[in-house]
Amino acid sequence: MKLTHILAAALLVIVGMAAVVPQAQAAALVNTTPKTVVVTEAQINSSYRITNPIRRSVTNKHVTLGDGIVTISATITHRDGKTFDVVTVWKPSISAYGTLIFGFQSATVNGQPATATDKAALRFVHQYIVRDTIRDYIRSQVHGAFKYNAITVTPGQVSIDVNVYTR
Repeated sequence: MKLTHILAAALLVIVGMAAVVPQAQAAALVNTTPKTVVVTEAQINSSYRITNPIRRSVTNKHVTLGDGIVTISATITHRDGKTFDVVTVWKPSISAYGTLIFGFQSATVNGQPATATDKAALRFVHQYIVRDTIRDYIRSQVHGAFKYNAITVTPGQVSIDVNVYTR
């Protein structure tokens, strides 16, 4: 019985070692190339996600790039016909895992601070619009898998440093 356990353990070690070698070889086949991609405010504002909002009630959508912040403005028409001019401010950053994050900073509705309910709705609607536009643009430029390293937002443009992974 003891011999069976010893043989089984030895077999597991051998199989485990055989699995490690191909993973190490596969990792060696991946090339990492750093690249900087620049996206202008005009490119973002002419993107499909901005010019064709998912919700028809959203019009006049516009993105403004400032010093370290992104401002999204839009007009929202409610079912009853009332219109609301909304502005949200975001601070983009890169997580420790290489994910692009848009951190919510503030929101106004018709020039007044947004209520907690309005903030929640606006965060849901606006948070992914610019982030996804930037992601799609980078994909079109690097033609492969990538990971974010750094982001710099200046008036009129955003510069993103990525690592591009190829085989």
